[in-house]
Amino acid sequence: MIATDDGEWLWQQILALQLEGIVTEHAGSLCTGGVSDDWRKIKRTGYHAQAHKRENSSSTHL
Repeated sequence: MIATDDGEWLWQQILALQLEGIVTEHAGSLCTGGVSDDWRKIKRTGYHAQAHKRENSSSTHL
């Protein structure tokens, strides 16, 4: 999905699913390796990772 298509709908889905947030890339930027100012991580207000920790995550069963 391109965020410029319907960013409000996408944000409402993040809220409804109680996700932490979203990682976005500036429209029109080129994909390059490494750190770039073209990327943003947008977290929803009030999200606490410990409160939403998955009980049966495969990464916890090593």
